Amino acid sequence: MEKRRFDLIFALAAVCGLVLASMVAAQPTLRLGAASNTGGMVVFVGVDKSIFAKHGIDAKVMVRNTGPQLTKSLKAGEIDFVPAAFTNLPAALERGLKMRGVMGYVGGPARRTDRLNTALAQKPSTVNLLVTSKFPPEEFHVRLYQQVGSMRGVEGNTAKLYRVSPHHVRALSRYYWIKQIDLAPETK
Repeated sequence: MEKRRFDLIFALAAVCGLVLASMVAAQPTLRLGAASNTGGMVVFVGVDKSIFAKHGIDAKVMVRNTGPQLTKSLKAGEIDFVPAAFTNLPAALERGLKMRGVMGYVGGPARRTDRLNTALAQKPSTVNLLVTSKFPPEEFHVRLYQQVGSMRGVEGNTAKLYRVSPHHVRALSRYYWIKQIDLAPETK
């Protein structure tokens, strides 16, 4: 009887241990939204090449046809992440969407410039941001942008520096919250 009780307790402990181990080993699932165009290619490549799995993320692609459909799915909680043009991020934050941006600039048709390109959000904005197309972002430039921002009413301590290509800086000027945008001519 004593041995039987010991065997039962041992079996239950083993089952509980296996259940806990499988729960710990389970990868978090990330539902990625992608449009069926070249803008969604980064998601398809990331899943196909197992980049997400390499970092312990079980990524599932949810395909939508248009940007507005992706946005609706994101707001409804059907998907967790949507790749988008970087210029959409400040506009989404301005309108109250809780978003975070991850950006990697790998090249494009825009040429680098040797002068400062900046865009500053105005004071009543809920977004404190500084945008530059200067590459790479030395600490001096970060402090310079924050100082200029504080002089214009954007808190220097909370202002964030975003690096974008010159053509994206131009696209940012379309949004109403831009107070001033200074663009240098692109060098050839």
